[in-house]
This record gives sequence, C-alpha cells and structure tokens, in this order.
Amino acid sequence: MVNAVLGECIWNLSYSERRMAIELELTVTLDDDAIGNLCCQFSITADYEGVGAKGSKFAFYL
Repeated sequence: MVNAVLGECIWNLSYSERRMAIELELTVTLDDDAIGNLCCQFSITADYEGVGAKGSKFAFYL
C-alpha cells in the first residue's frame, strides 16, 4: 500500500511483539495532509508516531 501511494520509500518495516503492532518508518518526512491520506488507506488502525531517524514513523495495531 505504501509503495502504491508514495512510491518506494520504506526505510524499516518490523513487528513489535511487545506493542502487538507493525512499525513502519519511511525514508521521507511527510506533511500533515500526506500523513492523513496515507493513514486513511489502511483497513487497520494506523497511528502517526512522529519523525524517526530517516523519516515519518507509523504504527499499525493488530
């Protein structure tokens, strides 16, 4: 989904067992409109978590 909406910009994609969430960090920092548009594309809850080492960070809760 991320590649379809933004192109190839995934820096890190991992699963946190402690949080029971998929953690995603991009290679780009998104503005507020792009963050909202991306979060709306997913069928599970997606939260914006700020800017990480490379770009915008998100968590997807299972």
